[in-house]
Parts: sequence; C-alpha cells; structure tokens
Amino acid sequence: SAMAASVMGGVLLLLGAEAAHVPVSAPVLNANVFSLVTASPQGVPNMNIVTYAMPASLPQNRIWAISMYRGTLSADYMHARGRAVLQLLGTQHADLIDLWGKTSGRDRDKIQGALALGHRFREETIPASNGMADAQVSVLEDCIMFMAVQVIATVPCEDHDLCLCTVDRFMGAQSLVSDPGEQGLSQVDTQSCLTTTHLRQNGFL
Repeated sequence: SAMAASVMGGVLLLLGAEAAHVPVSAPVLNANVFSLVTASPQGVPNMNIVTYAMPASLPQNRIWAISMYRGTLSADYMHARGRAVLQLLGTQHADLIDLWGKTSGRDRDKIQGALALGHRFREETIPASNGMADAQVSVLEDCIMFMAVQVIATVPCEDHDLCLCTVDRFMGAQSLVSDPGEQGLSQVDTQSCLTTTHLRQNGFL
C-alpha cells in the first residue's frame, strides 16, 4: 500500500542516515617520511618528523603541501618565520623517529641527540623573512633530498595546519638544482626512502 511504501521509505532513509555516521577506520597508507628543519625567531633550530608532505601541483617541483601538528615547537616556528627546510629521510634514519618525532625541542636538543646516534650534518641557511634575520640550520648529510620552502597559505585541518609552500631551492642526489625542476625530482632514489610501512614493519610505529 501507499502507507507501507511510505514507512519503508522512511526506514531506509533512517538507515542511510545512520550508515552515514558509522565510524569507518582510516586505511593504513604508506607514506614517505620527512623531517622539517625550522628555526625560532632568534635562529635556534629544531627538527621534527613529517609524514603528511607531498607535491600539490604540476609540475611537482613548485608547490608542496606540508601538514603540521598544531602546538608543536616546529609548527610555531614554521608559522612565525614562514620558511623552513624539508628533508626526505632514508632508511638509515629510522633511529631518529623517537628523538625527532616523539620528543619536543622544548625538552631536548635534537641536533645533539642525533649527533650522539652517529648522524652527521651540513649547514644550510633559512633566508630572512617576516622581519627575522637569516638562520643557520643543520641538514642531514645523507638525506635523500632536501628543499627550502616558503609558506604561501595555511589551512586549518582539525588538529593540524596544512601549509602550502613554494619550493625555493632543491637538492637531490648530491647535486644542487638552483631551478628546482623535474631533473631534481627524477634523481631521487625512491628505493632508499624511509616510509611509514618500513617503520611499522620494524617496530618504530
């Protein structure tokens, strides 16, 4: 009857509404693992671990998206200065996950901690910006690649802030590419990259 059809339609509508609110587990994704090198307004450097970072344009060398956990020292420095260095980690850097990703620069000197683990660094410069002078920072000598980035827009995303950044300089495969083109990206040895799958398989996550 028409009434039965109406009731059934209402039930289906309710079921659909309930289904729309059923929690769904997020898929386990595999992502490259990066570290963002930031500096305070006074030039004090800091390191963190970033897994939400990727190209956001074509060509892939121009705009990158980097998601920062709000309230961390790295996020505060990134927002204040607007510039940073993003380095892609290799599997040899897995032992830095606890130090750089699970402790705060407010409590530990992350550079000295990494040196104690046997890692070595090269000096790079984060250019002056937002009324702040140049900052000398440390970048891993054997990172897969690194790029100097500048924030052009920030979008709040729950407990993170998504920073859209232009790429100012790019270093890949031990050769500086002043114009960060596809040549630089093609030089990256993806087999050596540290990934979240590697971290899970080896007990780091």
